[in-house]
Amino acid sequence: MTRHLFTFLLLLTIVPIGHLSKGLRRRIVRATITRYRRLRLPARVELFLVRTACIGYLLVPLPARFRREIDDQVSAMCLYLLDRNEYGFVTAVVETLKLRRIGNEFVTLGSDKMTRIRLERSRSKGSGSTDAVGSVYANTRHDVPSRRPRRATQRLAWIYSEDVASGGSTVMRGRQLSDIARLHLEGDVEVTYANELTTDSITESIVILTKRVLNRISLEGLNALKSSGNIVCADFVDNPIRNELDGCIDVYVASSIHQFIELSKAHSNKLVHLISHHADLRITGSMVREDYCNIGYFGEMKNVLYGSQLGGVVDFCHVSTSKADRTEWMQRLRHFSVHYAVRNLGSNVACKPFVKDFTAARCHANIIVPLDESDARYYLGSDYPYILKDDSLNSVLEMIDYVKDSFGGPDWNRGLEIMQSVRKRCSPTQIASELRALLVQLS
Repeated sequence: MTRHLFTFLLLLTIVPIGHLSKGLRRRIVRATITRYRRLRLPARVELFLVRTACIGYLLVPLPARFRREIDDQVSAMCLYLLDRNEYGFVTAVVETLKLRRIGNEFVTLGSDKMTRIRLERSRSKGSGSTDAVGSVYANTRHDVPSRRPRRATQRLAWIYSEDVASGGSTVMRGRQLSDIARLHLEGDVEVTYANELTTDSITESIVILTKRVLNRISLEGLNALKSSGNIVCADFVDNPIRNELDGCIDVYVASSIHQFIELSKAHSNKLVHLISHHADLRITGSMVREDYCNIGYFGEMKNVLYGSQLGGVVDFCHVSTSKADRTEWMQRLRHFSVHYAVRNLGSNVACKPFVKDFTAARCHANIIVPLDESDARYYLGSDYPYILKDDSLNSVLEMIDYVKDSFGGPDWNRGLEIMQSVRKRCSPTQIASELRALLVQLS
């Protein structure tokens, strides 16, 4: 333990110096991340080290050539902190990291941002809520609206639209989240999954509105929910935010780290809470076959990039997001050891959750995905062997060849090790801990 701890601290000290050759620097960064992932330290010690390292990276002025290595290291640490519900601290770190850039160069930080970070932590600690690994942080720089005295039994309700009851988002962010809450939340918590036409019976509850309900609900409808003593939580997922509803929304629910950051900046007067997306719980999670390398795409065909060019290389399986009750495609998952997740973004700038990666992780498969896709940087990092630096056709073809050549080798196994950490991050247990953190914040 002592040897690993001193090695880890030494590597964290060396990397920010920046006077090393490119090859040596990359080896050090990779070794740092590897040791970071494998360390088994007491929870409070780990938390202290990661916080200290994040602040150290932010305060040391570095040249532009170190941007990717340091960004990736901070991203890995932010993911660690998010696993422990350190949302407020992560928001401050990410915003500070973005403010460091002017053009393509880093600039020295002033003391004001350091003060901001301390302020975030002090306000969060003032909330008085803790869990097994320390303080629970949500975006607590935003004051939670005044509440009635805490009930002996907390009520948590998801509201969905009946006409899209079989839609993918309704099933996963409504029905399945409520199932996770019902099975995993301890204590006196009443969980309800209700049609939008029956909301009159929902009172004094924490109400989470699914994205289709948010598409068409009126201000009058939201006011009616609030007048019944409910706390209104909006889960827009990848839909545009309806700013005209802001005055009636108490909590913005983020389904991805990217969305959490964007919502925290856009709605600084509101509580923003991360409830990570997950893979469809109906996927068995059985191991894929390990004797051959098959690459498959699972999703809407209109969203795939290079579908016509890769017809003979990648097997394409159309998955209708509007008909989630059709699960035949899930039976094909076990035949593919690699998932292809290069999407045609077009003009879509929505904060997409990282569902394709979570699906691959649940199937114990590797994935081909661009570094800039959704939350890839946070969950995989640039040291993931099959991550694309760009999504050009040549890069995709080269990566496919590399995946096949490295199948079963050290890089393949390293990729599976990283995907195992992703699988834990989107597990029902982890999702339940994020739901529990929300209940604590609103109690």
